[in-house]
Amino acid sequence: AVSSGHRHRRRKSVNVTFSPTDELQEIPHINDLSDEEVADVWMTREELQAIRRQCATIVKFMDMDSAVKHGVCLRGLEQNTPSYVAVQVEIRQQLYDAVYAIQEFQLTTGMVVMDLLAETCQKFSYESVQQAHVVGLN
Repeated sequence: AVSSGHRHRRRKSVNVTFSPTDELQEIPHINDLSDEEVADVWMTREELQAIRRQCATIVKFMDMDSAVKHGVCLRGLEQNTPSYVAVQVEIRQQLYDAVYAIQEFQLTTGMVVMDLLAETCQKFSYESVQQAHVVGLN
């Protein structure tokens, strides 16, 4: 029989401190702003669409070794590239297949395999977690 005991991992404690020089900046509600102030601080639909079109153009070139990458902040756009999407679709399908196989094993044998299921999910997410850390540091 497979053990259903859970392993407990200790997480590093995280402390948050605030600088004594931090200042609070109150932001007025949009209803409290004049039409002119709203126009100065809020994007119009056209401005948002222009930004989206620009991002879509950049994403098209990101899979290529292109000069567009130099001097342009790409953070957050990489998940829209065809190569990234294809890899994520493949990983997701592999995970679904693995989870299905584990569930079928559990159903046919009657053995509880929660730890195996958890470990499998962690293995599949490991590379994504590492990539997220790299993106977060850049």
